[in-house]
Amino acid sequence: MPRLVTYADEDIREFWNRIFHEIVYDRFHAVREFESHSLSISFNELDMVDGDFAFFVSLFPERALKLAKKEAIDMMGLSTFGEKNTDFVVRIYGLPPDMRRTVGSLRDEDRGRLISISGMVRKVTDPGSILSVGVFQCPLCNQITDPIKQSSKFITRPHICKTEGCKGGIRGNELVLRKDLSTFVDFQEIELQENPEGLRTGKQPQSIACMLRGELAGRLSVGQRVTLNGFTRLIDKKDSDESNFYSIVFNIISIEAEEGDADEIQFSDEDIEEMEEIAKNPNLFDDIVQSIAPTIYGHEDVKRGIALQLFGGTQKRSQDGTIKRGDIHILLVGDPGVSKSQLLKYTSGICPRTVMTSGKSATAAGLTATAVKDESTGKWTIEAGALVLADCGMCCIDEIDKMNSNDRSSLHDAIEAQVVRVSKAGITVELKSKCSVLAAANPRYGRFDPDESIVSQINLSDALLSRFDLIFVMRDVPNMELDSEISDRILRTHMVGQVDACPNYDGEVDVQRILEENRFIKPIYDPETLRKYVAYGKKFTPVMGRAVYRILQESYLRVRSKYIETGKVAITARQLEGYIRLAEASAKLHLRNTITTEDAQLASKIIEDYLEKVGNQGGGVDIDSIVASASNKDRTNIALIEDAIYENPNGLAAGMSMEELIVTLSKNGLTEADVRSAVKIMERKDKLYRPDRTKEVYKLKGMK
Repeated sequence: MPRLVTYADEDIREFWNRIFHEIVYDRFHAVREFESHSLSISFNELDMVDGDFAFFVSLFPERALKLAKKEAIDMMGLSTFGEKNTDFVVRIYGLPPDMRRTVGSLRDEDRGRLISISGMVRKVTDPGSILSVGVFQCPLCNQITDPIKQSSKFITRPHICKTEGCKGGIRGNELVLRKDLSTFVDFQEIELQENPEGLRTGKQPQSIACMLRGELAGRLSVGQRVTLNGFTRLIDKKDSDESNFYSIVFNIISIEAEEGDADEIQFSDEDIEEMEEIAKNPNLFDDIVQSIAPTIYGHEDVKRGIALQLFGGTQKRSQDGTIKRGDIHILLVGDPGVSKSQLLKYTSGICPRTVMTSGKSATAAGLTATAVKDESTGKWTIEAGALVLADCGMCCIDEIDKMNSNDRSSLHDAIEAQVVRVSKAGITVELKSKCSVLAAANPRYGRFDPDESIVSQINLSDALLSRFDLIFVMRDVPNMELDSEISDRILRTHMVGQVDACPNYDGEVDVQRILEENRFIKPIYDPETLRKYVAYGKKFTPVMGRAVYRILQESYLRVRSKYIETGKVAITARQLEGYIRLAEASAKLHLRNTITTEDAQLASKIIEDYLEKVGNQGGGVDIDSIVASASNKDRTNIALIEDAIYENPNGLAAGMSMEELIVTLSKNGLTEADVRSAVKIMERKDKLYRPDRTKEVYKLKGMK
């Protein structure tokens, strides 16, 4: 256990001299060779030389590093850096676990101590210069002051001139900053936000302002996940002498940027053994499906899709530079009360790096990114939204249909190309949003009408719908057998909850029997185990062979060939890429580096079932009924309605009533539902209108 020892400045410099010679002497050559202005030392290296001194550095980093800088410059000689020797710093990295904090756990006792904070970069300012050492001149006697070290965001200047008899500084005669004699360093300010996966449910992520100096400025970008080492400091608020509150900033001394996928779970040898043991389970896929929101009865097809989405496919870069996304996007569309929001919430708890938001309260800026004006500097900065913050993870968007249509249009590139582009106030930037999207929406008119196409009842654009790999329709249709099972699951869940809330219950109810009968409510794999398994599985990059290639191609061509029978396009190449992503996800779920025929067959079944359930409104699957404003059938019916109005015996300008349209088009085999559905689409597309809203008389747009 290290001891708290008080060191004089000479002792501290002696320790640094010893460390420089014993541990890092060979690094001085690299500093000279590449004209670097920093020397990096791991905390473990300090501890190896002297544990007590390392402990002292952790408590008083500002003083210790200031003296380390002086000792290093003396060892190398001032000529190494010339006039820029004031820029040189000694950086410490690799802090032990007991020195790590989250933004939300910072307390006053941490102030001034060496700590490590991990989080996401939410906002960055443009790099600039900040005064490091100021030299001032008296406006009356022209006397030059001694250099003054600057330690806050506001200039520290002499109040009066020290020349005998001079009144400089009095009556508004401020001493003037001599920029030519002063020292400036590169500077940038960022805002670091807590990682969402480390938050308790319902807790708001907190953030802290961080200051980057010297060669660290300009290294970080919005949405990046980093570990920052440094110490906190209180900053005076300008013109707030009477205020008892101070701003806290984090002075960064070193950066440890995180690379690769976005999980921060560390795997020990025991963890890896546990993961590989789980993968041996012959019923693994079904057990994972059963572990997703077990209190929600049914919706097995939805849970299977989500299970594969958790693992996702593999991002690929073609030889021509084209990037193919690997993340799987899923849209849940359903009647009110079918547990869409609960599924999103449960999924967000088991997927590493998840950001959950609601389209009802989110804007395009809140989901993607925006440029905002910094109040303190007046400069424009980039602030990340949910999709950027969820980079390498998952973004759950509830009520996506409630978003403003202009805001939804900004999601197109963010979901498909997985980039967010911001062009505002002279700033043009491209940010990564490499995440899967699990979204939920409600029908436009409250509940689904089985006689209308899916897309006509969802308040989402065709372009946005086409970007989802899977769309699940969750309907609430009265069914005595199903209703009995659902009500049983809900009541049993509440019974168990009551028992857990009252552990000392001593009434007439058999508590033990309740717990035994309701074991099925408990997931086979608890959320923490499943979250760890997902993070481990996402590390695999499976490859397909010829057998898998043939299965996927045959399934795609089989569905595609139905066009010959029905005259409807049942599938497009975009869905074929969905096949591949699902097959890759299945292989990752089983911790395999090779995609098997079982993985390919599962992917084919899920895609074909999805198309059949969502896109078949009678007469075969029509992909346009899922991702286009009008299906093949609707387009045919629209053409017949236009012809009927043009050929109206009463004249084109007279229009036709709904009743007349139904009678006339019945001769072409159209039902009342067909006519009403096509008319709604024509109204929505602004092809048809009613001159008198109290009457169902329709005219073609442009006809008076």
